[in-house]
Amino acid sequence: MQCGGCNWTLLNKSFWDQFTYDNSVTTEEDIRFEMYQLPLSFIVPLLLLYGLVVVISFGGNIVVCYTICDVKGLHTVTNFFIANLAVSDILMTVLCIPTTVLSDIIYKHWVLGSFMCPVLHYIQLVVVMQRAFAMVAITCDRHCLISKPLKRRMTKPTARLLVLLLWIAAFVIALPTGMVSQVHYLQYEPGSQGLCIEIWETHRLRNVYSIIIQLLQYVIPLIIMICAYIHIGYMIWIKPTPGEANKERDKRIALSKRKVSL
Repeated sequence: MQCGGCNWTLLNKSFWDQFTYDNSVTTEEDIRFEMYQLPLSFIVPLLLLYGLVVVISFGGNIVVCYTICDVKGLHTVTNFFIANLAVSDILMTVLCIPTTVLSDIIYKHWVLGSFMCPVLHYIQLVVVMQRAFAMVAITCDRHCLISKPLKRRMTKPTARLLVLLLWIAAFVIALPTGMVSQVHYLQYEPGSQGLCIEIWETHRLRNVYSIIIQLLQYVIPLIIMICAYIHIGYMIWIKPTPGEANKERDKRIALSKRKVSL
């Protein structure tokens, strides 16, 4: 399960960049900051929902990993990719939700120190990127099983190497985030609490990197998965089975393909 709010502070850094205060007067920005405060009637249900997500995501993915590791019959390439995705989900649950709750809901500022700011932002993006790559790997594996059923399958060592390369790619792509993330202190009052945000040298660099991340994390994986599953649907539901027509055989083959696609 994915934590949709794990990069809330990152994505809303432009909002906080607008705060330039004079301590001696009350400005419109002061009013805007006060309006940002969430009512208790909203915070409590939100915390309960976050807690429910943590329990379901962490518990469910732990069960998936344990089952795949414990049952020898499940030691397949496809299940290896699924276990890798479950690990990514566990890391997202552990790293994204707690920091979001602490920084954005409870304290309204960064409370984990200047060292943890770049570290957590970096690891969060690594996990998010790797999860997107893992979903593409699972999709491509299913597509190959259905479109080329007689072709030799990917071996387990090759699958492990592929997963390792996906993690390395995620670590490399996320490096700029770790390099520019830092605790930034607002200037509207002395002793203000800090926010963990990305501080780029220029807006152009920030925009270019943001576009690259959106393409690699969302747009390209989405296009690949849509195209792959459309072709899978065509192979299962529309494309006729080669050879002389036989209803019983065609039903068995179609059922087998549907099981693989699931």
